[in-house]
Order: sequence, then structure tokens, then C-alpha cells
Amino acid sequence: LLRGHSHRLWPEWVARLTDCSGIQTEYSRCGGLELRPGVRPGELDDEIAVWRREGVDVDPLSPAVLRDRFPAIAPDITAAY
Repeated sequence: LLRGHSHRLWPEWVARLTDCSGIQTEYSRCGGLELRPGVRPGELDDEIAVWRREGVDVDPLSPAVLRDRFPAIAPDITAAY
């Protein structure tokens, strides 16, 4: 719950910090990539559901999409979001 809450609050905190200090933080929410070796994509459904319940947008990547976007990824990586 804490990670989801902080995920939602971070942009507001950065905006307040910028307003108070006048310093541009150059904060950008660009996402992350969770990689799993030897896992079938459906095995991550419960984990993805937890992130979503916490208010985090999660996009599962099929092996084909993963390889298309990241061609140099290790061959044992079989699931990602």
C-alpha cells in the first residue's frame, strides 16, 4: 500500500518542492521495466493485479513485444511488465 500511495503522491510533492524552492527538479515519470527469466507471462497476473490495486498503471509485455522493443534483452527473459 505504501508504494502505491507514494506513487500517487510523488508528482504533487515535486510540484510543491518546485513552487517552494523555485528549482526545477526535471522530474519525469518515465516508468520502469520488471523482467523475469523463465516465467510464462500469465504467471505475473497476481503481481500485476497488486500493482493495479495500488493505483499503478501496469502494461504486461508479451515476449514478441518485449523482443521488438528491447532486441538486446537476454534470451532467458520470458516475461515482463
